[in-house]
Amino acid sequence: MNKAGKASNIKSKDILEIIRQRKLDLAENKASPKQDILSHMWLRTFEDGQPMEERDIADKILGLIVGGHDTASTALTFVVKYLAKFPHIYNEVLKGKGPAPYTFVPFGGGLRMCPGIDYAWLVMLVFIHNLVTKFRWEEALPKEKTIFVPLAMPEKGLPIRLQAHSVYLDK
Repeated sequence: MNKAGKASNIKSKDILEIIRQRKLDLAENKASPKQDILSHMWLRTFEDGQPMEERDIADKILGLIVGGHDTASTALTFVVKYLAKFPHIYNEVLKGKGPAPYTFVPFGGGLRMCPGIDYAWLVMLVFIHNLVTKFRWEEALPKEKTIFVPLAMPEKGLPIRLQAHSVYLDK
């Protein structure tokens, strides 16, 4: 099995434990059925009256976690990596020059558009703005490999050396 599959199985096992605990809590009235998405998925039945299988719920919860966190953190990691690698692009970002509208559409569009698009853009833009306007940086390991577990990421976590802008220090 590949590394991404192994990582997914480890996360799924952890999620299955949480699902089983929530089932017990719901059965013993220690949790509210309207408490969260996990309770909702467990209590929801299909047209034939059958509940979702634990494994299906685990897969959907894992999808929510990956979609809600890992995608934005991965995107930001590579923004940091490539802005360090291409200083001329960093300078354009620092000056506030971005790409032409509608030339970069990472969240798709139409009926299948990411439901968290507004929040993801907000998080990423605030992070990038604060990082670029306050710091310059360089990669500590410029030849670091990219691995896939389950998403792309730098093998050593992308260590960087930060240097504060003198303009920022004067404020």
